[in-house]
Amino acid sequence: MSEHEDGVPAADEAESAAQQEAGDGETALDENELNEMIEGLCHSKAEEFRMLGYEHVTGREVWECVSDKYGKKGYPPLHQS
Repeated sequence: MSEHEDGVPAADEAESAAQQEAGDGETALDENELNEMIEGLCHSKAEEFRMLGYEHVTGREVWECVSDKYGKKGYPPLHQS
């Protein structure tokens, strides 16, 4: 898996899942759009942790925590993420 800006990995596998699921009339996200969305979500979650007093949480650490199970179980369909 490649990395996007700020160390959050690109979501090549998740993009493939998005394209497969878009067959019902929905528009699939391209790789850049999906990477930007995932990066934003990771940074947003890190901000939430900082508001709760976890001062040193980064978007990269959030991604590592979430993606750890993906290495073991594979990527879920996007509606189950």
